[in-house]
Amino acid sequence: MGPRRASATAEEERRLSEKRRSRDLPFDLRPFISATLQDLDLDSFERSYLPVVLPADVIEENQRSLEQKLMSMRFTTVEAPFYPTALGLMVMGKDTRQFIAGFYI
Repeated sequence: MGPRRASATAEEERRLSEKRRSRDLPFDLRPFISATLQDLDLDSFERSYLPVVLPADVIEENQRSLEQKLMSMRFTTVEAPFYPTALGLMVMGKDTRQFIAGFYI
């Protein structure tokens, strides 16, 4: 606990490295703070993407806002302000190369 001069034990080093890694996100879930929701093709998301990945009855029953739908698909960050993630830009981005250099499918 706290600063000290003694060497860390193997167990303490393991716990410290686990704490550091717990905040690391995989690349596809990292937010792009230079992007906004307007950089995502929201119309295509609702008309084309959602009906393919979710059954129609689930979409009708589910009264979520657009931001909540994007969050549930991990296309944006969970906290406001909502920033698109790499996944969101790769799947629904209007101009993905503007944010992810060399991106292509």
